[in-house]
Amino acid sequence: MYIPIDQFTKDQKLWYGRLIASAVKMDGAVSPDEIEFVIHTLHFLDNEQKAIVQLILKSKADIPFNTTPPPGIKRKHLAMIFTELISLMVSDSEIANYEKSFLSEFGVNCGFSKEEIETFTQWAGLAFQTEKKRREILEKF
Repeated sequence: MYIPIDQFTKDQKLWYGRLIASAVKMDGAVSPDEIEFVIHTLHFLDNEQKAIVQLILKSKADIPFNTTPPPGIKRKHLAMIFTELISLMVSDSEIANYEKSFLSEFGVNCGFSKEEIETFTQWAGLAFQTEKKRREILEKF
């Protein structure tokens, strides 16, 4: 399954881009390679929107971001975005408490119940173990 970004409005795309940038930046400094990767990944943004995302990624300060989605994004797509955020956050380590807070805020702002947020959080542990095993396999090559 993929997030159907092509169905998003310009504002929804920018929100999504800013959300991804905020998640990537969550654990501190972002390397130039990570910035390039994120910008390449967010190919659906126009140049002005890409500049905004780059500013977020390059900024030394934390830029506050309201994780409340703009109207019109389907609940299923928000759930897909939730799992994508988790995947981003477990790509290098287990989810830290501040990342859990970010995810919880995101879940609440998207209208997910406590039980649904807990289900996502439990899945995060499995996602981390899967990513850890993937890295172990790849280290052999």
